[in-house]
Amino acid sequence: MSASGGFQYPDWVVSRQVLEKMRSDAIDELATNSTDPLNTLLALELGAFAGINRDDTHLALPLYEKIAATLDDEDLVERRVIRPRNELSQRLAVEQNDEFLQPGQKLLSSRCRT
Repeated sequence: MSASGGFQYPDWVVSRQVLEKMRSDAIDELATNSTDPLNTLLALELGAFAGINRDDTHLALPLYEKIAATLDDEDLVERRVIRPRNELSQRLAVEQNDEFLQPGQKLLSSRCRT
């Protein structure tokens, strides 16, 4: 605890957070600014716009669309682009639906499994 009574993270935790932010920023920038669709794909696979408590996860969806449209290798697109794009799209739709739920409202989606 600090002198002001608030909680302070240990130095190693703060250092790790700084390093993770640097890594995340570099990968996000590569994914966004690369002209080579394979570089963009690799950056997305390394975790660009992914992670807990990220508000910009939706930015990966147009990148997947761009990769799918520009890569010539249909097998590669099918295996490494279409599936993650669809999973991300579904996850974003679920998050959006969750925002509109009201207390006591019943779910009428495919997520309700018995």
